[in-house]
Amino acid sequence: MDWSTKSYIARYSLGKPGAVRDYKAAKAFEQLEPKAANAQVQASLQQLVQHAYDTVPWYYETYKAASIHPKDLKSIEDFEHLPVLNRDDIISNFDAFVSKTAKASKLKISTTGGSTGTPLKIGMDPYLNREIPKWQMFSWWGL
Repeated sequence: MDWSTKSYIARYSLGKPGAVRDYKAAKAFEQLEPKAANAQVQASLQQLVQHAYDTVPWYYETYKAASIHPKDLKSIEDFEHLPVLNRDDIISNFDAFVSKTAKASKLKISTTGGSTGTPLKIGMDPYLNREIPKWQMFSWWGL
């Protein structure tokens, strides 16, 4: 990584604490053997589904209606049984997608242009490091 990239990441980190740590973790993940990477992905997915079940009303109600509990997800194939989220679900139930652990007033709200008729509104953590995948791609391309 050249000096200008390191400088950009350092400046970005001032507003997004943990960005350098997250970037290093993402780069370390790239070096894992496939078996270890798959195990890490499965563990992360299980944590994410458990968090959604515990804190996001839409997921709790939807999984409960489908008789799915996160502890039932023992293999990657089990994730195929999760109900599929669609655009209309989000549009119709926006508030039910806000985690109980999030402060709704602090969310960064982003919307689509509404080219399909109804704009899609998405609430995001303003401190999320969304730049990490972009930095990874730049490093793959030698930039």
